[in-house]
Parts: sequence; C-alpha cells; structure tokens
Amino acid sequence: MLIGKIAIVFIWIFILQSMQGVVFARVLFVDENTDFSAHWLDPQLGSEESFKKILRIIKRSGVGRELLQKANRKAYQQGETLLDIIKVGELSVSDTTLLRKFYPQNPEQIIYETKSKIFLNKELNLMDGVLDLAHELTHYTHRSAFNPYLSNFNLIDFIKSTIEGTGGEVDAFLMECRILKELFGTTNKYNGNCKKLLDPITGDFLREKGIELFYQVGEYYKATVKTINLYGENVDLLGNLNSHDAIYISSAYGLPYPLAAVKEFVSIMDRVCVNDHKRLSLLKKKSARMPASVDREYHIQRIDKEYLSFKQRCQKHI
Repeated sequence: MLIGKIAIVFIWIFILQSMQGVVFARVLFVDENTDFSAHWLDPQLGSEESFKKILRIIKRSGVGRELLQKANRKAYQQGETLLDIIKVGELSVSDTTLLRKFYPQNPEQIIYETKSKIFLNKELNLMDGVLDLAHELTHYTHRSAFNPYLSNFNLIDFIKSTIEGTGGEVDAFLMECRILKELFGTTNKYNGNCKKLLDPITGDFLREKGIELFYQVGEYYKATVKTINLYGENVDLLGNLNSHDAIYISSAYGLPYPLAAVKEFVSIMDRVCVNDHKRLSLLKKKSARMPASVDREYHIQRIDKEYLSFKQRCQKHI
C-alpha cells in the first residue's frame, strides 16, 4: 500500500470554456455519508457488506468499473464470485497458490492446479481499503500465472514479471492512481507518489516512468546486486535497476520491490525444492521395487538425470 490517507466527502471540477464564456461543473464523487478516514471494515456491517461498499466505490470510476467486470469474469470462469476470493487479512496481498498433486504410488504423473485469494488489511481506513483492493484486483485479473517447477523459471524473469509484467506492481499502482484521479479529480488531493508518474501534457500516468521509479532501491542496491549474483543471474539484464532513493516499498517485505521480488523468489524456490526432493525420493523407491520384467535400468537412468537437474537448480535451497 503506497498511497497516503485522504478524507474527502466531495469535490467539484470546473471546466472553463473561455471561447463560449460558460463554466461547466461536473461532480466526480458525492456521498455525504462516506467517511474515508474510518475503518473500511465496519463491525456493524460485517466483512461481506464492507467489501460490497468498497466495490461500489471502485465501480464509480470508469477504469475501476472495467477492472471489476474483468475480475468478475475471471472469478466466474473458476466457479467463484469476487466475494468468494476476497478475505480479511493482516496484510493486503494477492495469494495465488500452485497446487502440485501426485500419488505416492505414481509420482511420475503430476497435476497442476492454481487457487487465488485476495486478502485486504483489516486495519486500513476506507480510502486505503479502496485503493489496496483495486491494487490486488489488478494482480488477480491481469497477472499471468507462473510455474516454479519448470526448469526455465528463473530469478531475473521473476523480478521483471513482478514489477513490469502485465498485472505487476507498476500496473497495480497505476490502477490506484487512475481510480483516485477519476473519483476525486485533478486537484492536489491525491498522493504525491502518483504525481511523480503524471504526464503534465496528457494528464495520464506514464507506465514507463513507473517502471523506472520502481527499480530504484537506494541503500539496498549493493545487497540486491549481491543476492542476484549469488544465484548465478546476470544483474545487467535488469537495466533499470539503480541506487536512487527508493520511492515504492513492498508492504509485504518492507523493502524496495526488486529486492522484495528476490526474497519472494527464494521463498518460492525453497518450497519447490523441498517438494521436488520428496517426489524424487518416491521415484527412486518405486524404481528399486520394479520387477525384473520392467526395464528397471532405463527408469533408474531417467531418475538419475532428473535428480542431477534438481541438484543444480536447488543447491542453494536445500
């Protein structure tokens, strides 16, 4: 969560058309009963009605309405509704879990399945709740799923995908800024971190500028480079990484996003390697019990080859 607290009841935008000598006024957002400084989670309403309230506010924005349509469609395709996937949490985070299933008697046959949930920080005020939920819905709706069990899953691609990929951190933050602008206008009421991305000519937010700023890690530059090198990756492939003061910080890790992505990658690979070690151990036991009529040697060689690949990939995680 990067945008500061804002408590606004309503705001008017005046568009002066000097050629006609007429002033037009358009109300972007009016709800005199809405207190954006209050907690989003209203104990009198309960969690479901509190979520519905946030969704109604997001829907008042054009980009927010489009986001909700796409998010609803994705949830429906998975046999769920948005209210099924949104939960109250300690932090605001999108949690996509890749389930890898195999039976001990047949560890060669693997089935992959993904499950997604969104958690919204229960301590936020209503304004931050609206923006955080829009942020996480952007991840849920647009971010491509990845499979860390595949051999081509690597740190550099993961960092890039996390920050600048479709539905990544830059896109999610831009969604916050656009919704905030549409609801409350182009006054200085929205946060300065959004203004850093605003094009003064077009009035839109610049994705390229967002990518540039999200790679600023400040005092963590050396630690980020060292960790990336430790995993045998070429840090030069992250051309935007720089030591300028970090502006955007991951709430999950309390670190600039590039280093937070590194930490997340390591956490993922630690779990992947533990699971792969269990599966390979089962494969070895199964091969040892194969009857003589089966080409046991072929199976053993195949497992040995897979185990060698596992050791190369997981030597820093086991």
